[in-house]
Amino acid sequence: MPRAISLGDRVGEISISRLASAFDMARQTVVKKLTAAEVEPCGMVNGYPVYGLRAAAAALLEVPVTGGGNRDMTDPALLPANERSQWYQSEQRRMDVEVRAGTLIPAAHHEADLADMAKDLVQFLDTLGDTLERDVSLTGEQIEAMNASIARQRQALYDRILAESEEDESQTA
Repeated sequence: MPRAISLGDRVGEISISRLASAFDMARQTVVKKLTAAEVEPCGMVNGYPVYGLRAAAAALLEVPVTGGGNRDMTDPALLPANERSQWYQSEQRRMDVEVRAGTLIPAAHHEADLADMAKDLVQFLDTLGDTLERDVSLTGEQIEAMNASIARQRQALYDRILAESEEDESQTA
């Protein structure tokens, strides 16, 4: 019957002895595998090194560690050509299913929706002064101050979008 291994107070950090016990390996084998996988200690407890559980387990099981979160993510670039082709085919099928289910939309549709929202917002902001002047009798001075504030915010938003667009282009180039 398997026995539970306590990680102690520092969850996610585990010593060589506990790794050896958990994986039913000799301590020397654990050290050898951690060294070969270039797993560095993440700290010291009572003068002994402790290792990140995820990285240590991956090294001991000889599984490549990539991605994040709780999902096991393998970098397709590290796969052999045949497996890489199968991976991309399965990803294409997955995306097709998500598009049909409506949980994934093409970038062009998303961009068109954003453009429509931006147009609606701009139209609202352009007519806000006239509407407030008519409905609540704002003075011309108040309308000018509001329009100047709106213009500053629109320019700041435009500059931010432009900077992010240029950053995206430089990353893809």
